[in-house]
Amino acid sequence: MKIGAMLVKLLLGGNSEYVISRYTPIQASMANLRSVWNSSRTSDHGIERLIRLLLALSVFAVPGIYFKQLFYNQRSDIQDLFTDAYVVAKLLLPIAILSYEQFDNWFFHAVQIILIAETMLYIPMQIFASDFFSKPPTYRRSLLLLFVNYIELVFGYAVLYSMPNTMNREFAHWFDAVYYSAVTAATIGYGDYYPISVYGKVIVSMQSMAFLVFGVLFVSFFASRIEHNRNS
Repeated sequence: MKIGAMLVKLLLGGNSEYVISRYTPIQASMANLRSVWNSSRTSDHGIERLIRLLLALSVFAVPGIYFKQLFYNQRSDIQDLFTDAYVVAKLLLPIAILSYEQFDNWFFHAVQIILIAETMLYIPMQIFASDFFSKPPTYRRSLLLLFVNYIELVFGYAVLYSMPNTMNREFAHWFDAVYYSAVTAATIGYGDYYPISVYGKVIVSMQSMAFLVFGVLFVSFFASRIEHNRNS
């Protein structure tokens, strides 16, 4: 019992008040989509409107919302724990794929592409198309989760680079793929590895642009929040 109590204390913290949302994750996402469609909180038009609608729709194409749906009737702190477990699982999956050398398994590559897309869409979704959703409980929590997301993307892209006949030479060790992904994310490029297939060149181009956008949006989003908190 003492160990169980210690785990509860470790994971859940103090005796803060938590509530059960009256909306399921799918209902909340549908309400957000209606809010974006009706321009309830933001006046938009043209390409901005199209992008906001696409972002609001994108959540239904990735598994995260359906995972959260399984635990919608739990307290908010318990829901947060399951969300954390999902984020960590997304980080551990590419590590497992690489360490077990499932380099030519197209199923795992397809799953990884879906999870990468989900992670990459998270920040734009929060900035441009979250009209219905309330602010996150704490920005420190959001910052930590986004840091884990960043590491997840590095490992996720490493899985895509590990596909045979993608690079100029085979990776000697699975961590070489992680190294190349980290170097590409940092837009350094030492030249020891480089893509030779169209698939590899597309992935490198996508990662380079995606991480630049990820970094800009990340800094912009949290800088605006810090400024808002200072002025409030």
